[in-house]
Amino acid sequence: MVRVHKLSLIGIVEAKLHLENVDQAVKRSFPAHWSVLHNAVQGSVARMVLAWDPQIFQVDLIFSSPQIIVVKILTVDQRLFYVSCIYGHNSMVDRRRLWEDMRRGGQGNVKSKLDRALINGSWLDIFPESETVFLAPGISDHCFILVNVLPDTPRRSPFKFFNFWMRHDQFKEELRKSWSLPVTGSTKFKLYEQLSRLKPVLREFNKKFFSQISERVVKAREELLHVQEQCFQNPYDAALVHLEKDLHLKFIDLSLAEESFKKQKSLVQWLALGDQNTRFFHLKVKSHCLRNKVLSLTNVEGIRLTDPKAVQDEILGYYTSLLGSPFLHSKEAYSVLRLAVPQRLLVSQKLTLSSRVSGDEIKQAMWSIEGDKSPGPDGYSFAFFQSNWDVVGSDVIQAIQLFFETGFLPRQWNCTALTLVPKVPSPNSIKDYRPIACCNVVYKCVTKVLANRLQQFLPSIVSSCQSAFIKGRSIMDNILLMQEIVKNYHKDGGKPRCAIKMDLMKAYDSVHWDFVLDMMRVLDFPAQFISWVQVCITSPMFSVVINGELKGFFPGQRGLRQGDPLSPYLFLLVMEGFTALLQYKIDQSSGFIYHPKCKPLNITHLIFADDLFVLCGAGEISFQVIADTLSDFYHFSGLQPNMQKSSIFFADTSIESKEGFDSYPSYSRGLSSSQIFGSAIIIYEATSCGLCPAEGKNSWSNPVMVQQNSYLWWQVTTYQFCPFQYSNLLVFYFYSPPESIA
Repeated sequence: MVRVHKLSLIGIVEAKLHLENVDQAVKRSFPAHWSVLHNAVQGSVARMVLAWDPQIFQVDLIFSSPQIIVVKILTVDQRLFYVSCIYGHNSMVDRRRLWEDMRRGGQGNVKSKLDRALINGSWLDIFPESETVFLAPGISDHCFILVNVLPDTPRRSPFKFFNFWMRHDQFKEELRKSWSLPVTGSTKFKLYEQLSRLKPVLREFNKKFFSQISERVVKAREELLHVQEQCFQNPYDAALVHLEKDLHLKFIDLSLAEESFKKQKSLVQWLALGDQNTRFFHLKVKSHCLRNKVLSLTNVEGIRLTDPKAVQDEILGYYTSLLGSPFLHSKEAYSVLRLAVPQRLLVSQKLTLSSRVSGDEIKQAMWSIEGDKSPGPDGYSFAFFQSNWDVVGSDVIQAIQLFFETGFLPRQWNCTALTLVPKVPSPNSIKDYRPIACCNVVYKCVTKVLANRLQQFLPSIVSSCQSAFIKGRSIMDNILLMQEIVKNYHKDGGKPRCAIKMDLMKAYDSVHWDFVLDMMRVLDFPAQFISWVQVCITSPMFSVVINGELKGFFPGQRGLRQGDPLSPYLFLLVMEGFTALLQYKIDQSSGFIYHPKCKPLNITHLIFADDLFVLCGAGEISFQVIADTLSDFYHFSGLQPNMQKSSIFFADTSIESKEGFDSYPSYSRGLSSSQIFGSAIIIYEATSCGLCPAEGKNSWSNPVMVQQNSYLWWQVTTYQFCPFQYSNLLVFYFYSPPESIA
């Protein structure tokens, strides 16, 4: 039964096994690694037996008696439920004990929240600042629904350049007029002054031609329809015919401007052929604004904050502490890294990195980033510079080349707006938001030049355990390699081994700048290039976008910004430091045990951005080497594992060896799978339970996830495992009409 139906949990009632025969029956009926629970006591029989695969389920006994077993079960994907196995006695008198046992848990324990609050788009138009809170039911059988409608306080939105302005005939003229005015003061600030001076001009331009764009579209359409009706009545009136053509062009221009406006605000980068999709973009704008609103938060003391000022203080206090607090850097880091890191740049590579930056290189960097990317605090997009390069290009090149010649970076360039993106569907605390750094275009152009130079030489200085963001390597290679290494963890008969999956806590935000610079010096980067990088990463000024307004202004003291083109490549160098430290510790140790099949290839770990898999043979010395490396890496770089998201997987390991690892940081024992960039690493045998997290989080109907799901499907079929629900999913994707998928 277990083998045929691929069961992971089974309950048997009316087993009638004597206590001395239970163990023998279990070994004969279930796989060796399964766990078993029964209700037999000395001198009685096991009336019920519950067996399960511990790699799929975590089962905790709550209550057991001769007639009932109650357990709490936690699945691989962290779903919690309770199971009661009941086998009552035939005698009415004996069943009275069963009724008493069942009453111990109380009555009416199965509950479901049926209360809902549903709104439509019109509600959001009238009450954009509203939220719903479900209160405790009290004596009622329904929850109280509290709808908070906050006052729509007027806000002065920061300046933002909109691409549809450039459609107007007079835009270029206004731009040239403002840009050509003389600038007084140092040439170092010329570009900043020109951009600042242009903002009020563009605000006035928008007010004159495009303010209340949706209302203008409606009015233009009404005027067009009115004139067209007159044309029907007077078809030979030349003046009306010309007026109709002019109004038609005006309506088309305004409609396209409205579509561009809403498309840019919605951040949707894909547009289906057909109608203008203004309603689609309008709903996306509403959804985007509502999703990013922070109307209430729960602080560390568990108090719900609803006052806008209190919410703002909570957010600013958190990020000032996270990014604005310096980290005490270990002074011995450089000397240790000098011994541990074997790679060095070649002379030719150093000359390329420190060579003069040309205008073509700057222009290439400017055009390599999509025009509609979110702007920085100054509000200008890449599309503005790309479309008006004939006017602004020479000044941009001159300003950026001046930085590379003098090393002086105006503080205004390096201002950063932190946009809070929810990490969970219903964020509760500030930790449920991910800060995305929106940097100014000129700064991003500078770091893009540095990133383009740096990425050329990463394959020669970054070891093969890292494959993300490196030209010529694919992150899928390491995912497949990891899968191959751990694929037989569910089988017996191998050497004792373990895989430790670590998630680095606040990885980008916690990196210490001195460690980045130490790694660059150890790798023998030219001093000029290090100086450019140092100026860029150590001089940020942060503001936080809270409900559409920029709040706060504080200097950064650590961290690499997610949104800076240079950050992923610098983080590769940081993690290369971990690789070197681990190998250095292994070389100094005489008892480190390599994971089976990994020593010939010198594989000790694989790195997937801020996810880390460490592989070793199960042994006290191996665990000690890993613990010492993590400790040194934390003191040098500021990065440490998040124990709540880290886990360890054992195979063929004795209880004594597992207990030896328990003296180190409290990693949770892994179950059957782990997620790397949305792809499932199947640690143990693939089952429908182990793969259901992928189905739940991703969907073929989500266009962003299609490529990722394609790989997941390929991976599943590689292991000859095609559950019925995944077969249905694939059929739906290939045979459904496009609109049902998109």
